[in-house]
Amino acid sequence: MAKAEPMEKCSCGGKLADYDDYLAKQAVKRGVAALPAAVILCAVWAPLFCLVRLGIGGVIGAAGASAILVLLLKKVFIGIILGVLVSVAVGIGRSDLGLFLGAVIGSLGGFFVAAASAMPLKSDATHRLDVVLVAVISGILCAATVYFAEAYGRSKYAKYIGPEPHEGTGAGGN
Repeated sequence: MAKAEPMEKCSCGGKLADYDDYLAKQAVKRGVAALPAAVILCAVWAPLFCLVRLGIGGVIGAAGASAILVLLLKKVFIGIILGVLVSVAVGIGRSDLGLFLGAVIGSLGGFFVAAASAMPLKSDATHRLDVVLVAVISGILCAATVYFAEAYGRSKYAKYIGPEPHEGTGAGGN
């Protein structure tokens, strides 16, 4: 009789894990797996978004090169912070909730990305469209970042995140 090959053991060593604990650990792992992609994407789109805003406003030529460079470095730093927050949104909520949280984070963070002393955001009635466009565009960019960062994390770190729990398990399951 041929000797059977040993079966692979899961990370829990074959022990059953509590359903809620497993879901919480899996959420943290999803957020950590999405962190590199979220930080890189936000650190790239934040300064580009600021440059496009300044370019449309026509103030790039008026500002000096060193002022633009310092401004872009600040926007990269803000993008890194937004990327960390986006990875938290990936961990907290999957699919619709994560996209909603990403859009909210982006809408609020977009004001920090778009703010520049060369072309400040004004909230009076004549410039309200500027404020609305910044919130909407940055919200869309962050929601897209949530989507792509989660997809990247899920594809690259699927073994680290672990398998999805089976339907009908957990509290009140079969």
